[in-house]
Amino acid sequence: MMKKIFVIFLLILFCFLPAFAEGTLTGTLSLDEALELVSTNNLDIFISSKNVDKSKKDIKIVNALKNPKFETFFYLGNTSIGNPQQGGITLPIEVMKRKPRKEKAISNFGSANIVLQQDIFKIKMTVRSRYIEYAGYKSILKDLLIQQKLLEKTLAVSKNKLNKTDAAEIEYLQAKIIYNQIITQIKGAENEEKLAQILFNKSLNLIEDSLFDIIDDGLEEDSDYEKFATPKPDTNPLSLEDAEKIAFEKRLDIQLAKSDIDTAQKELKIAESKKIPDISVSSGYMYLSDFQNNDFGISDGGVLQGAFVGGSIDLPILYRYNPEIQKAKINIEQKKLVLKSVQNKARQDVRKAYLDFVNSRDILNYYHTGVLEDSDKVIKYSHKAYATNEMSLTTLIVSQQTHLNLLRSYMLALIDYYDDWLNLLSEMNVENIDFTKTPCLP
Repeated sequence: MMKKIFVIFLLILFCFLPAFAEGTLTGTLSLDEALELVSTNNLDIFISSKNVDKSKKDIKIVNALKNPKFETFFYLGNTSIGNPQQGGITLPIEVMKRKPRKEKAISNFGSANIVLQQDIFKIKMTVRSRYIEYAGYKSILKDLLIQQKLLEKTLAVSKNKLNKTDAAEIEYLQAKIIYNQIITQIKGAENEEKLAQILFNKSLNLIEDSLFDIIDDGLEEDSDYEKFATPKPDTNPLSLEDAEKIAFEKRLDIQLAKSDIDTAQKELKIAESKKIPDISVSSGYMYLSDFQNNDFGISDGGVLQGAFVGGSIDLPILYRYNPEIQKAKINIEQKKLVLKSVQNKARQDVRKAYLDFVNSRDILNYYHTGVLEDSDKVIKYSHKAYATNEMSLTTLIVSQQTHLNLLRSYMLALIDYYDDWLNLLSEMNVENIDFTKTPCLP
């Protein structure tokens, strides 16, 4: 019995062995699941976190004490007569230098943490954008498949109208051409969907090789705004002034520029501390052998033993480290200018992102004025009219092409709306804002 169980176990193991060997994870993810996954398994975040770990070690490195030196002097031959042999320890002592170095290392550690948070934020916003784009291209494909069904019926109607006249034959061929044309568009949309999936998985950049799908099969206008933490296009979530205020409070590049000023100030303290003399203290053991002791008045010329202490001090007289101090001061001035530059560029980035968002919102609202509904009615009535000989195939083809272009343009506008909102959030350096009580547009 045990032998049979063992054989069955081996068969199961061999069946699943290829999957284990590949190390590929598959499945579907919601947006929240994707964001949680990158927070714990994204390679770029791991790489950035190592910089934090290294900067933390730097604090201990710069705070280290100087190692002592073992020094010895042995005299050989007749020159050693009257001269003691000696060995001892010399300890260099830095005066008021370790603290400035440690303060700078702590400042660097803070900067590394800001960079890590900045990287995490950028990666999560990229994942959100790729997720929505993937869902958008799924919607484009879904719309094309719906239109394909309508054209299949039209092609069937055209085939039923076939008779021995050239006009009927031409009409059937035209219907076949427009049907084949949408097939090529579907192929293109399928490729776009696959590319969007690849870009989505690329943004995840997980430790283990994976190819995930998303749980959403498209972008649904009525429900997706709240699900994707995006304001409805008929609302005004915030003003430009509010956006600029949030950006100056939250943007990590501004915080990093301020941290760089702090680090530069610590570098100035390090440069100034070099003027302070360092000291070295020494102590050790000395002895004279009976051969070396030629003074018979001391210990009858026998072995002598003792100890020694000593010290030295650096004298920064010839070089006063003034160039280093001046360079550090120039660096502080430069970092202050960098902060001003970052703030100026941040203000313009927020303004551009805000205008892009308002523009994409206005375009999307235009589609919501009834353009899509009217076009959908036209195409449905056109197919019916053609089936009852009330419309020519040429007119139907024009209506079909117009409708397909409109559907794609709308979906791309919807993707742009989501992307522009995410870009505005990115420029403000916040993942979400509370827009539940925002006023509706007039």
